[in-house]
Amino acid sequence: MSATDKTPESLEELEASLQSLSHDIQPLSIIQSFAKNIGKTKARQKLFNANGALVRPPIEYQVLLDQGAIALDEDPFILLQGDIISSDTA
Repeated sequence: MSATDKTPESLEELEASLQSLSHDIQPLSIIQSFAKNIGKTKARQKLFNANGALVRPPIEYQVLLDQGAIALDEDPFILLQGDIISSDTA
């Protein structure tokens, strides 16, 4: 993170600042800078553990089936947000 970059002040700003970054040290630097401004560990835990902040509910087979988002012939699964997916077909 360069000196001219603004430190994110909310989770929304943090997410927006990280969207276009990957595979280098810059995202870590932004998150560390953001976390420093939150306060001590208790305040950080409260913010990062808030519902939907970092941990999202799993993507569940039955929920998607009920919504019509997948076909009845799809294999059952539970997908945790952040899981790495690979296949021979891909």
